[in-house]
Amino acid sequence: MRRSSLTAFFFVALAATMGWTEIAAAQRPVALITDIVGAASADVGPFDEVSAGMSIDLGSGGRMEFQHYQRCETVVVEGGRVSFSRQTYTTQKGRILDVRRSKCPKTVAVGMEVSGVQLRNITPGGLRLTTRPSFVLVGAKRARVARLRVRDGDAIVFEGRIDGWRFTWPDGTAPLKAGTRYDIDLLSDDGKDRHSLTATIAEQRGSAPLTLLRVE
Repeated sequence: MRRSSLTAFFFVALAATMGWTEIAAAQRPVALITDIVGAASADVGPFDEVSAGMSIDLGSGGRMEFQHYQRCETVVVEGGRVSFSRQTYTTQKGRILDVRRSKCPKTVAVGMEVSGVQLRNITPGGLRLTTRPSFVLVGAKRARVARLRVRDGDAIVFEGRIDGWRFTWPDGTAPLKAGTRYDIDLLSDDGKDRHSLTATIAEQRGSAPLTLLRVE
């Protein structure tokens, strides 16, 4: 192959790579919807993620609350169109009703496999939960998670269904013990898909950051 052909091939490959990088960046989740009512466009609901480059039309009376990951802000918007990027969000013809600082969410990325377990933990220092933990399931395969089991060694401390995408420790259930490490199993309904991870429990001081379990 001639030098000119090699050079041309290099630039084509580089451009393709840059193109895929831009696409991947555009598809990266940048915010989490925590409540939405009356959206005129976009098939989204509470606890769905929003990707960079996405816009949501709230019409004249729709209302949405979301948490922007990069800005660590919880925002309430009424009406108009809301557009998202990795760095920020913008509104057109809408009203921002409330903006408040919130702790940046913690993310643990997990992978569910049939008859296997895979863990990819990107939370510095490992997963830490409060004595009455709560978290939100996100990711392409979150629908495969139906039940949660918490174990202390061989003893099952808690087992129950996860209804919706947000799990909150049930009222009337004894809290977990601070300073203790528990094994947490995320299970499919048939029990064939499972993911297990370990969490350290700490007393809650102030408001706890949002914990996202990303199931891929």
